[in-house]
Amino acid sequence: MTNEHLDLNELLEDVRRIKSTIKQNAYIFQSLLYSLALKLAFLIAGTTAMLVPFLYYSYIQQYGDYTAVPAKTRLSLILIIVAGTVLVSIVKFIAYFKAKRLISQPSILKIFSRLVSRQALALYPGFIATILFFVVFFITQDNNHFIVPTLAIGMGIVFSMIGSFISLPDLLFLGSYLWLTGLLSVPFINKDPLASLLWTSVIFGLGMLGFGLYLIIKYRQEKGH
Repeated sequence: MTNEHLDLNELLEDVRRIKSTIKQNAYIFQSLLYSLALKLAFLIAGTTAMLVPFLYYSYIQQYGDYTAVPAKTRLSLILIIVAGTVLVSIVKFIAYFKAKRLISQPSILKIFSRLVSRQALALYPGFIATILFFVVFFITQDNNHFIVPTLAIGMGIVFSMIGSFISLPDLLFLGSYLWLTGLLSVPFINKDPLASLLWTSVIFGLGMLGFGLYLIIKYRQEKGH
C-alpha cells in the first residue's frame, strides 16, 4: 500500500507539473497574441489586404483590363503592398523577440511542439503541402481566382486547429472566420472570377483588420478588470 500510495502521489505530481507547464506556455502565446506589436501587425496587414484588392478591382472595372491601368497607378499599388509587407514583418519580429524574453527555451517553436502532441504536429507539413499543391494546380490550370478560397480555407483550418490545441479561442475564432468565408466565396468566385479581388478584401482584409481591433478592445477590457 505504501508503494502504491507513493506511485499515486508521483503520478499526481507529474500531472500537476504538466498542467503548470502547459498553462505557463499558453500564457506566453497569449502574451504574444495580445502584444501591441502583433495587434499593429494585424491592423497593417488587414488595411493593406482590404485596400489594395479593392483598388485593383475598381481600376480593372474602370479601365476594362489590368494592362490598361496606368503604369503609375499599378506601381503605386505595388509599393503599397511592399510597404505593408515590410511593416508587418518588422512588427512581427518585434513581437517575437519580446515574447522570447519571457522564455528560457531557444525558440517559441519548441514551446509550441510541447503544447501540441507530436502526432498532431506531424499533420501540419502534409496539410500545408496539400494547400500548396492546390495553389500550384489552380495556377497551372489558369484558375488563379480559386487560390483565394484555397488559402482562406487552408489557413482557417490551421489557425482553428492551433487555437484548439493551445486553448486560444481568439485564434480559433479567426480561423473559423477564414475558412467559413472561404467556403462562402467559392460559388461567387466561380461565377465571376474578378470577384476574387473583392473576396480577398472581405476574407483577409476585413478579417485581419477586425481581428486586430477585437484584440485591442478585448485587451483594454481585461486591463480595466
